[in-house]
Formats: sequence, C-alpha cells, structure tokens
Amino acid sequence: MIRALHVVSSWPTERKPFVKPFIVSQIDSLRESGIVVDVMNLDATGDSFNYLSGMFKIHSRVRRQQYDLIHAHYSYCGWSAIFQRRVPVIVSLMGSDLYGILNGRGSQTPAGLFNILSTKVLLKLVNAVIVKSERMAELVNVGNVFVIPNGVDFGVFKPNSKRRTGQTLSADRRVLFLGNPSLRRKNLLLAQGAMAMVRRRYPAARLVSAFGVGQEKVVELMNSSDLLLLTSLQEGSPNVVKESMACNLPVVSTDVGDVREVIGDTDGCYITSFAPEDVAEKIVRALDFGRETNGRKQIAHLEIGIVARRIIQVYEDILEGKKRR
Repeated sequence: MIRALHVVSSWPTERKPFVKPFIVSQIDSLRESGIVVDVMNLDATGDSFNYLSGMFKIHSRVRRQQYDLIHAHYSYCGWSAIFQRRVPVIVSLMGSDLYGILNGRGSQTPAGLFNILSTKVLLKLVNAVIVKSERMAELVNVGNVFVIPNGVDFGVFKPNSKRRTGQTLSADRRVLFLGNPSLRRKNLLLAQGAMAMVRRRYPAARLVSAFGVGQEKVVELMNSSDLLLLTSLQEGSPNVVKESMACNLPVVSTDVGDVREVIGDTDGCYITSFAPEDVAEKIVRALDFGRETNGRKQIAHLEIGIVARRIIQVYEDILEGKKRR
C-alpha cells in the first residue's frame, strides 16, 4: 500500500469552502483507489513566506511519519518538498508556474518571469513531473514528465434531463462564464465585447458570470445555460471545459491549453481566435446548434477514477525507479 503526503498551497475551509476543488477531487479519487493520502496545507495563498516555513514543516513530518513519496501541487510547493531527501518528490504543475503570468497587454510580468525560471530549475531536482497537457509537456525539458489532465467526477458533473433545449429566437440565451473576472488572463473584456455582437442575432442573450461557487452550483449553472464561454489568454487544462463536456454543454473557447484536444470533433463545440468577431460568430453557431452535445462520451477517458489509476501508475514507476514518458 502506497502512503503519500500531498502538499498544497491552500485547502477548503469554513470561510472558503470551494478552494481547489479539482485537487480535493483528485485526492478523494486516490483514496478510493487504495492510496493512503495525508494532506499538508501550507496556507501560502497571499503569504509566500509560508512556502519557506513549509520546508521545515515537511522535513519534520517526513522524519516523524513514514511516507513512500510526496506529491506537491504547484511548483512552489515542490520547492518546499525537495529540501527533505528521504522520499521522492512528484510535482504537478498548474499552468502559471510553467507559463508565467501575463499582464493586460499579453506580456510577462516580473512575477511570471520568476515563476518560469524557478520552475525550470525545480524540474531538474524532482523525481517526476505531472503536467495537464501536451503543450505544457513541450516546455518541460526533462525526461520524467507525464501528461495527465485533471479528471472529472462523472457522478457530480452530469446532464440534467430538465436542461434548457429548443429555445425560440426571442427567448433569453444564457452564456456561462466561470473565470475569475479579476484575473486579466481570463479575458472577461473579450467575452463582453463578443456578447455585444451576439445580441444583434439574439437580442436577449446574456452573459452569466459566476466565480467562487461550489460544484453543486456549477452543475446547476451548466445545466441551465446554453453554452460555456472561455476566452482566456492562457490556461493549462481548464477544468470547466471538461466539466461542461461531462454535462453535454456546448463549449466555445479560445485555443488555450488542451481545449482543442478535449473537445476534438464534438458537434456544438468550437475553437475561436482572440478576435471579438470570431468569438461572437462561434457563440452564435453554438446557440444555433441548440441541443446537447455528446461531450460526455468524448471525454470518457477523463473520468476521475481512470485518471486516478494513471497517477498511481506514476507513483509505482517512481518507486520502482523507472523513468519513462
């Protein structure tokens, strides 16, 4: 039986119950698959000093308790983990730690440049790297990289038989935007600009923006909307796209992360450029489509239990001393 310590920068609390749901789901799926998982929350969101103090906490924990490996989520958690030398370290990269952080003009911020540089150094020090997409893997210049997107809990994200279908032209159309509007890379302005053009065809169309809500509410929104819109400048492997696919919701997205691979040739789902006119055209096409997609079938390989087994295989390979892609 494998015993793993997962190191995270934040974790759900009573005040913030919806933090990092994809990490919580992944850990739950690993536990259900037989892995013994302890979680160390460095509580470093907004307080980077905790990554430094985390080095000592992890070192002490590993000395006191028996673990087979450490799985760090995010590069800075990886830095905290490597200063103990007793057990191997696997790091899952999230996106901004590898891609950096863009400003409103699409250029790297100083913090983004530091992220990129520090991650490149870290990758030479850990035992294995998990990335969410092939695009991310192309930037990882080490041999022990594994491409494993976050899985989707099909028991939570599923179509509702009462979802909106067969709307008339005069009915309101709901375009769902789930990105954090305060993050420039989520590109809310592009979504708003495109929607102004969409209203020439669908006057009652409106952008439904929601952020920081629980999974139950997200599923409700997905099943009461006509499509998901993602206009991000940069992503690793956006979970909302996979979750929308599991709900058979049409998707319109910029060509970021692994979205093109995820949606594939799914009818009712469209890749767009960053031109507002193109985004608007694809939204109209998705609204004209006007019915459920077969997205759930298309992403069956991303069901969370299947993804858990792939992660466990990485654990077993590292513990057996294997290095393979």
